[in-house]
Amino acid sequence: MYKKTLRKKPHAKKPYISRNHLIVNNQSYKIKQDIIRISIAPKKYLFIRLTKYVCEKIKYTKLGNVIITDDKIAISYSKDISEQKPSNFIGIDRNLNNVTTYDSKGICIVHDLSKAQKIIASYSIVKSKFRRNDSRIRKKIFQKYGRLQKNKVHSILHLTSKRITSQNSGIIMEDIKGIRKMYRKGNGQGTKYRGRMNSWSFYELQRQIEYKARWLGLPVNYVKAWGTSSKCAICGSKLVPEEHRKMSCSFCNTSTDRDVNAACNILLRGTRVVPNGITSEAVMTKPGSQEPVICRVDVVKSSDENHILIT
Repeated sequence: MYKKTLRKKPHAKKPYISRNHLIVNNQSYKIKQDIIRISIAPKKYLFIRLTKYVCEKIKYTKLGNVIITDDKIAISYSKDISEQKPSNFIGIDRNLNNVTTYDSKGICIVHDLSKAQKIIASYSIVKSKFRRNDSRIRKKIFQKYGRLQKNKVHSILHLTSKRITSQNSGIIMEDIKGIRKMYRKGNGQGTKYRGRMNSWSFYELQRQIEYKARWLGLPVNYVKAWGTSSKCAICGSKLVPEEHRKMSCSFCNTSTDRDVNAACNILLRGTRVVPNGITSEAVMTKPGSQEPVICRVDVVKSSDENHILIT
């Protein structure tokens, strides 16, 4: 790669290795039973025994490159999967301390993520007490604790995403790309609040859910995030916030949890179902005349399609 870069950019800097690793292409190794054989020289090989779990995972798959580091071996593999057409879909609302799911059958599940936030907060306190003058040592210690924090949080997100995708249903999530802009310095928010929100691993959970769903052949769709928590999932009216993340609707006289309402709205948007709307009037012009004709429009909720009745 460096030789190719020099042809286009003669003054390109020499690459350096930040972490010791070895990349082996799929033609330089061979896996037989539970042993991987890597060619290191003519008629010289390196033999590594694989676990039973790894052998079952890579069975009947197309193998790619192998990356060897100081503490682990990563084997990339792929396989052809036909996309399913599930009858059930799940709307997912991601929050700082929980993930709320609402499916087409009306089942709501709240996955607690408060443990991940406690881990992030505890490691932040530990790292804030470092007082070493040597920046190199301080950087190594920060990387060490950052790696430990990342592994623990990703483990919790892995279990949560596995529970969600194990329901064998289509996935519908909010497209919250660019949400970090809301918590920049100068937006009138406190330092601790911005630090807590910017440490939110919303994209990592999205990535894990998406690739696990794709691996099972389940469709993954995204909807706009605007108004999912502030509009009633039953009638579409504006909700009034109450205590303890409760929301009330003055039109249909219902009270619901903010996260449950958002997950239900996400599901409705993804399946293109419109909530029961308030009867309103639409104005249309009569052909050949300038006089407007007032029509009453009722929006009716349906599980299959939207029905607009004009009378």
